[in-house]
Amino acid sequence: MNSSGQGGEVCTETLCCTERQARRPDVAYVTAELLEEVGEFRGFPQSFPLIVEVASPEDSAEALFAKAGEYMESGCLEVWLLFPEAGIILINTQQGWILRNFEEVVSTQTVLTGFSTPVKELLV
Repeated sequence: MNSSGQGGEVCTETLCCTERQARRPDVAYVTAELLEEVGEFRGFPQSFPLIVEVASPEDSAEALFAKAGEYMESGCLEVWLLFPEAGIILINTQQGWILRNFEEVVSTQTVLTGFSTPVKELLV
């Protein structure tokens, strides 16, 4: 976000509204353009463009996939599901799912152009 000059804001545990309910994604990114449009916020009036959810041992994969679908149905462009114990990241976009494992590099697909990082850096 900073190195590319794209700006925007990264939020953690910030309330957003889906078409079904209010949710607090673990991490989210808001583009500079959307920030300009929405202005200051305590809760975001829609799904964030890029959302990251980190699986905990108590989370079921089915619930996380359902949550990702809910975000996508509500305007999110890209959802990352991080599974630290399994050493994988799943990325959901309108084009489908992408799987990256511990030894690979993960990149944004539609939001925050040019961002990439080794999977192991996000999961350690």
